[in-house]
Amino acid sequence: MYAGQKKGNQGRNRKPAAYLRILLADDNILEQKIAERMFRVMGYEVDVVSNGHEVVQAVRFKPYDVAIIDEEMPALDACGTAKRIHSLPALWKQPWIVLSTNNADYTFVTDNACGFNDFICKPFDEDVLWQTLARVPLAKTVLPYSEPR
Repeated sequence: MYAGQKKGNQGRNRKPAAYLRILLADDNILEQKIAERMFRVMGYEVDVVSNGHEVVQAVRFKPYDVAIIDEEMPALDACGTAKRIHSLPALWKQPWIVLSTNNADYTFVTDNACGFNDFICKPFDEDVLWQTLARVPLAKTVLPYSEPR
């Protein structure tokens, strides 16, 4: 908590440190809706997809400042998604934040070869979201990738 704030009111009066375009990937519809609402209330733009294949498609057509991706999704998990996108030339240089239901997975994020920058544990905590997004480096957004013809 920050000085002068009451518990349960951590994010309501805050303004985002920077405008961010967020890509959220989670296969749980309820968690998608909760997170999407939280991000919008926090003042961020957010697009929501349900799996890794949709993440790959989304970043091909729209620039994002950060991707927040569920660790375990059907068909293509967070690590597989990150590896696929990193293999595309000049597509994605922005931060990756992985979502997990296990606090112990922080070592997975810091020690992995998938290129994750940070970690958020589910269920979402608004104060943790603020702190994590405040650490997102303000890089120039990479333009969407288009396949060579």
